[in-house]
Amino acid sequence: MKTTIRRAALIAAALVIGGCAAPEFVSTDFKRITPEVDDQQVVPVFQTVRIQAHKEVTDNNQVVDLVNLTLNEDTKTQVSAPTASPTQDAVTYAIVDGANQSQMFRQSTLSSARTTIGDNRSLNVTPTYTRDGQYLLFSSNRSGNGQSLWRIRSDGAGGVTRITSGSSMDLAPSMVDDDETVVFQSHGAQRPGSYVWSVNLNGGLLTELSEGETPSVSPDGRQILFVKTSPDGRKQVWSMRIDGSSPTQVSSGGANDITPSWHPSGRFIVFASDEMGKGEENQKNYNVWIMRADGTDRQQITSNQSYDDSPVFLKNGRTLIFRSNRGGVWNLYKANPKI
Repeated sequence: MKTTIRRAALIAAALVIGGCAAPEFVSTDFKRITPEVDDQQVVPVFQTVRIQAHKEVTDNNQVVDLVNLTLNEDTKTQVSAPTASPTQDAVTYAIVDGANQSQMFRQSTLSSARTTIGDNRSLNVTPTYTRDGQYLLFSSNRSGNGQSLWRIRSDGAGGVTRITSGSSMDLAPSMVDDDETVVFQSHGAQRPGSYVWSVNLNGGLLTELSEGETPSVSPDGRQILFVKTSPDGRKQVWSMRIDGSSPTQVSSGGANDITPSWHPSGRFIVFASDEMGKGEENQKNYNVWIMRADGTDRQQITSNQSYDDSPVFLKNGRTLIFRSNRGGVWNLYKANPKI
C-alpha cells in the first residue's frame, strides 16, 4: 500500500444563486439499532439521530471511478452495511423502511439489477455470506422472540434455518473458514453491553469470546476483528484469536474507529473513523480509512464530509463498497481507491 495517500480537500464549494449562498449540507436521519429489555428478552429499538450530509456526491482524487451502486431516493429509508460475496462480484444488503421493517437484496456490482432475499415482514438485517458463497446468515425477529440468527440460500430459494434462539439480540454474524462456526455480536437481558460469541451452525454450546461488537473473521480464519469501547467512551478496533485469546488493541488515538473488515489479502484493515482529516472544515464526520493489519500506516480514503462507513472490499482486492448519506439519502457506493 502506498504510504502517501493524501487527504485532499473537497472540491465542492458554496454555490451563489441570485446573490444568496446555497447551503452545502443537508440533514439525514440515521437509524441506529439499540437493545431494550422487554419482558426479560432483548428487542431491537431504533434510535434515530440527525446526521449531516454534504449535498455533493463527489470525493477527492484518491477515490477513482466512484459509482452510485444502489439507487435509493427515499429519505425515509436506510441502506444497511453491505457484505461482499466471496465467489462473485455481488453484494447483499438490507433496506430499512420508514416502518422499521426491512428487505434484503442481492445485487451485482456491475449493474443496478437486484434480487429479493427473504420477506419484508420482519426486521432482517446484518447479512453475511458463508465462505463458499452458498448461504447467507442474517439477524431477524421473525420468530417474535428477540433477534436471532438465521440461514438462507444466497439466491433466496428455499426456506430459512434458525441458528440461535433465546431472549437475546444477536447481530452481525461472521463466518469462520470451516463454514461451520459463526461469530456474532449479542446483547443479553441479564447485563448491559455487547459481547462477541461463537456457535457451531450444526449445534453446540455458545461460547462467549469478548466484550465488543461487529466482529469480522480474517481470511485465514485465525483472527477476529471487533470494536471495543474504551473507558473514556471511544470506540477502537481490537483483534483476538479465533478462540478469544490474546486480545490486542489495533487502533489508537483520539478518534472513534468503527465497522472494521479485512482486505481479502489479510494484510490490511478497512474501517470508518471520525478522525479529523484535511479540508473537513471542523465537520467531525466518519470517513473510510485503511491501515495495516498491525494498526500501522493509517491512511484516509474518503473525505466527502458526509457519513461514510461499513467499507468492504470485493474479492478482487481493488474495488471498495461503502455506505454513505452523501447527497442527502443513504446509498451504497463503489470505487477503486488509490492505495
